Amino acid sequence: MQVLLSTGSLSWYSLSQRFAIARAAEVDGLELLLTPRLARQGTGDVRGLEQEYDVPVRTVHSILRVQFRNAEQMAADIVESARLAASFERCSALVIHPPAAPHAQTQEARRWLDAVSEALQIAEAAGFQLALENLSLSRRGQRLTAFDQLEYLLRLAEEWDLRFTLDTAHAASFGWDLVATATAVLPRLVNVHLSDAVERDFVLSLANSLLRDHRLPGRGSLPLAPLLHLLEQRNYTGFVTLELSPLAFGVPWRSRVIEQLRDAIAFCRRIGQPTAGGVPPGQPQWSRESG
Repeated sequence: MQVLLSTGSLSWYSLSQRFAIARAAEVDGLELLLTPRLARQGTGDVRGLEQEYDVPVRTVHSILRVQFRNAEQMAADIVESARLAASFERCSALVIHPPAAPHAQTQEARRWLDAVSEALQIAEAAGFQLALENLSLSRRGQRLTAFDQLEYLLRLAEEWDLRFTLDTAHAASFGWDLVATATAVLPRLVNVHLSDAVERDFVLSLANSLLRDHRLPGRGSLPLAPLLHLLEQRNYTGFVTLELSPLAFGVPWRSRVIEQLRDAIAFCRRIGQPTAGGVPPGQPQWSRESG
């Protein structure tokens, strides 16, 4: 199991600074979060940074847009993300989101599936996999769809031979038990987006993403240690990716960010050591049920 860092966790910094911080924190690699701007620029500069800092891009997250995107844009983004991921020699997986559709029979979902089919061909030729990520309950009163159900996502993954990316904060937002969820998805699991979360809900979905979810391990109420122990016991060989809110670090002083990342990485790597307790020093670990 290797510990990665999502470049989206360090959005305050330039890409070169993110690579430098990742190297100083001694991660095993990066998950490159594609933005519309980065997609337009291409991956040449990023591949140069890989060589300069000796920090490989091991996974790529499909293009993430803050503003609303229609079905055509979302489908085009999946294909373009696959093409960009193919340019990284050590990329093992492309993380994709399910469609914002009520079920797979809608026109939006069909466009998404057509794009997935094309992306799978690119991935097979380049030697990486597509990994479907579970999304979050992002706001109060959110209308749930079939793609918000774990069983539905797993059936979709099996039908299309997709791998799975388990996001811990997203899963917890629905009240899913993390160990039970990981057990269910383990046969297809290649990536875990690891972060902590708190109980509080905000009105705005962006506030939930930045403030409720994606906190540093030990800074919330999720039982992350039992999850990591399960992965160790089951000989999980995929990635654990620290996907954190840029606000999780507090004041973004570089030395402090590096120190906190090192603590988080150490937390992930201390699996199976009873004396460590599986918790970062000075940080309690509660279950979500205990509040």
